[in-house]
Amino acid sequence: MNVDLDVKYENGYVVEINFKKGDFNVENEAEKQLLEYLNGHRKTLSFPYKIKGTAFQKKVYETLMTSEYGSTITYKSLAEKAGYDKAYRAVGSAMNKNPLAILIPCHRVLPSDYSLGKFGASVSIKKTLLDLERSVKKRSE
Repeated sequence: MNVDLDVKYENGYVVEINFKKGDFNVENEAEKQLLEYLNGHRKTLSFPYKIKGTAFQKKVYETLMTSEYGSTITYKSLAEKAGYDKAYRAVGSAMNKNPLAILIPCHRVLPSDYSLGKFGASVSIKKTLLDLERSVKKRSE
């Protein structure tokens, strides 16, 4: 998969992952794992990280991180699962502010009509990530 990422660290923890144009450094463990994920050779990520955000955002992010690889969830279902039944619009806002792309798999969150909806990096990257996960999941079944 041809996607470039910008990984930022703070005191040895990954604190931000963004899609970008440019070089992708694979000298650090986080970058190695992300590259393995993007190449379909890894389903889980296990590097040290810190989630930044409000208490609400952190709860939504942590809830989303329990989603199964290759699956999708609606904003409304994610809000309910996180304990905020009526806050699906706020969940959408939290996804837009996601500081850790891929680790917090906001690409798995869809509108209630199951269309792709929006994605901070681009809808084509969202589709590519979903297709990658579905393909890898299908191969391993």
